[in-house]
Amino acid sequence: MSGIRYSAIKHFCDLIELPFISRPRFDYHRTTWLFPVITKMFITGKDKLLSQLKNKASVALCGDGQFDSPGFSAKFCTYSLMDCETNEIIDFCVIQKGQHSGELETQSCRQVMQVLVDENGIKVDDFVTDRHAGIGKMMRELFPVIFHWFDVWHMVKSLSSKLRTAKIPANFYYNSLL
Repeated sequence: MSGIRYSAIKHFCDLIELPFISRPRFDYHRTTWLFPVITKMFITGKDKLLSQLKNKASVALCGDGQFDSPGFSAKFCTYSLMDCETNEIIDFCVIQKGQHSGELETQSCRQVMQVLVDENGIKVDDFVTDRHAGIGKMMRELFPVIFHWFDVWHMVKSLSSKLRTAKIPANFYYNSLL
């Protein structure tokens, strides 16, 4: 029940000559006992977080998308939202390529934001993301009252890239101030 695949734990048990349950029994225990407990704990924790956020006058969120890329193109995108104050993941959304038209990260961000803002009534004042152009446009069109920020790391990365392209040393501005 640690998250290890059945074949890996079975192989380990075989190596140390420890009897282990069969694959059907392993799957039965996971679906009957483990998964329902995980689901219940997740829903309970999420409900608690949402009730805390509903009581706040304003909320600042951070969001980012992660891609599952089995080859050269992404098949799934998981978009996660985090409360900037508590560093807790509030919600996430997983979408599959072909489920929506358009860019996966933008669609998954839109979907999770609409659930949080429209369905749960969370008052979001600030939203921090990477410099994704599609998300910027979506925020301007669908959530104009939420101030959309870019995270510092992506801003610095972009500025450094532009300075390298212009062949200006990174310490040029610092040395000119001295």
